[in-house]
Amino acid sequence: MRMQAHLRTSGFSMVELLVTVILAGIVFASMVPLFISAEVKSSGDQMRNIALNLAQDRIEKVRQLDFDQITLANLQSSSFANSQFGTSWTSYSGGGATKTYSIAYTVNNVAANGTNPAYVVVKVVVGWAGKPTPNYTPALQIVITRDYAGPQIISLTVGPTNVNGVVNSTPVTLTARVGAADVASTAKVVFSIFTQSGSVVTTITQTSGSSGVYTASWDASSAANGIYAFQAQAYTSTSSAGNAWSRRATLQLNTAPPVLPTVHIGAGYHFIGFWWTASTATDLAYYQVWRSTTSGAETLYYDDMLSPGFNDLNVTVGTTYYYQVRAVDTDGNVGPLSAQLSAAPGTTSGAVPGAPGSFNVTRSNDTAVITWTASSGSPAGYHLFRDGAILAMPDVTARTYTDTIGYATAHTYYLVASSAYGYSPATSTKQVNAATPPTYTMTVTVNKSTPATSVNVVQIDSYLTQPYDWSTKSATSSSSAVWTGLPYGTYKVTAAWSGTIQSQTITFNSAKTVPFTF
Repeated sequence: MRMQAHLRTSGFSMVELLVTVILAGIVFASMVPLFISAEVKSSGDQMRNIALNLAQDRIEKVRQLDFDQITLANLQSSSFANSQFGTSWTSYSGGGATKTYSIAYTVNNVAANGTNPAYVVVKVVVGWAGKPTPNYTPALQIVITRDYAGPQIISLTVGPTNVNGVVNSTPVTLTARVGAADVASTAKVVFSIFTQSGSVVTTITQTSGSSGVYTASWDASSAANGIYAFQAQAYTSTSSAGNAWSRRATLQLNTAPPVLPTVHIGAGYHFIGFWWTASTATDLAYYQVWRSTTSGAETLYYDDMLSPGFNDLNVTVGTTYYYQVRAVDTDGNVGPLSAQLSAAPGTTSGAVPGAPGSFNVTRSNDTAVITWTASSGSPAGYHLFRDGAILAMPDVTARTYTDTIGYATAHTYYLVASSAYGYSPATSTKQVNAATPPTYTMTVTVNKSTPATSVNVVQIDSYLTQPYDWSTKSATSSSSAVWTGLPYGTYKVTAAWSGTIQSQTITFNSAKTVPFTF
């Protein structure tokens, strides 16, 4: 009895030990599912994170595609865009374990409507088959508009040219380069050639290029010398147009300047005035004046003359003088001599006119407005000089002249009166300073609703070292393309719709609406 009491107070009985073991087994058995459930939940979260990242990756890749490449067939193809898409993706983990994810795409195209451009809605859903479940598949969506869907031209060259940048031989070669990202999507490049007034000379379509470089050849042998605009625009296979890249160049096929059709002569006391209408040659360098005292025997009298006229003071009273003039271009080509005119200096002396009165020059927008009052002494005419060179001989009764000068350059003016007895003293010199051109709004309208018309605006003022591209925008019949803040100047506006190209050249001196009808 004593022994049993000792055992009971110092430890567990056999029955108590058995009960403890049984209870521990029950507790352990109940904890095993909890561990398994936690592991399954962790695996499911990891899979959903991978699926979400995969969906985000596909959305980002869709954003990098050209608009016309975003089709269901392309996105489902495992070979499209260097195998960046497709309907499945497999992950690999340690020990060679793999898991395949399914990728589903939805592509909905929405046509242009009202003021809204065409756009596409792309949805990407990523999931997997089997466990872990439930399969909470992430879905992401993106909307992409068609505003600037077409391939981009990044350069355009025109040649061959001489050291002055003048195209001086034929055929003329046009070379356009498409941006690297758009090489695969480019189906054709349309080259267009326009006269300075905006009339289309010819259009050349090239459907093949090497590494994004497209070349066209224009036979200009029958084209008139002058300034031309050259343009290149790339298209996808569905006629989605990119930007219109444009530049100007002077065509001078090594031909002489034309004959000067209008020449004038007048005699005064001890002088002869000889002047002519300026040459139309775009690459004019200077004039040559030929003179003789015998008809048909003229020799070179003045070379390198820049002004279209002069007064010959090296004359003898009683002698008749014969004159001709011709133009020379920058390549040294000499035009034909003008019609021959003759005159003899006056023999009757008299008072020369007095200086014109109230001579004034003011700027009015892009013009210089010159006014004066009549000289004394019955003048026969007035000679107006700009920057030291004779500019015009206006009608004696008008006593006003308007000179279009733009805004970029300052000019000086003075005036003299003339009669048969000579020139009056010159007026004081007046200056018109350069000015900051005002800015205006240009609105371009079209008559087509779909596809949107691509409209490009390029400033082509002669004082610019190269044309300035004011960007390309889209226009529909219900949504015009609008540019604000455009400065005064000459602009070429080009519109392209379904492969048809039209162009207009305008002088921009007020807010304008430029319509195109296709």
